[in-house]
Amino acid sequence: MAYSSRTYLEVGERGQVFVSEDSSTWYPLDVGVSNSLRAVTFFGGRVVITGENGLILITDNLSDFYSVSQPTTDWLVGVSASSNLVVAVGDNGAIYSSTNAVAWQRITVPFTNWLTGVAYGTNTFVAVGER
Repeated sequence: MAYSSRTYLEVGERGQVFVSEDSSTWYPLDVGVSNSLRAVTFFGGRVVITGENGLILITDNLSDFYSVSQPTTDWLVGVSASSNLVVAVGDNGAIYSSTNAVAWQRITVPFTNWLTGVAYGTNTFVAVGER
């Protein structure tokens, strides 16, 4: 789930995305995929959704969702953004970053633990996962 500027978004199984302005009444959005969706964040005015088999969806208007070139087949189960960088994490130590949410680059790490979440605060990204 993510929130920004009076907009709540929630993602789930089988490509389900819901939007709300008050967190009480929710409306489904058609994103055009049936993949399991695992995480969502706001990156400026852009929405970034990650999920099954490296899926990354973006939209700038909540109407037209686009799948960007998948950087991996690992599930990307966490995503977070600062004002100038978005980071996605997932299976097998997968960490990807992007300055525009379209072109992604893998960050090399010395482990293969599955990462389950990422957060941003105080100018730092923090990822969590197995062990």
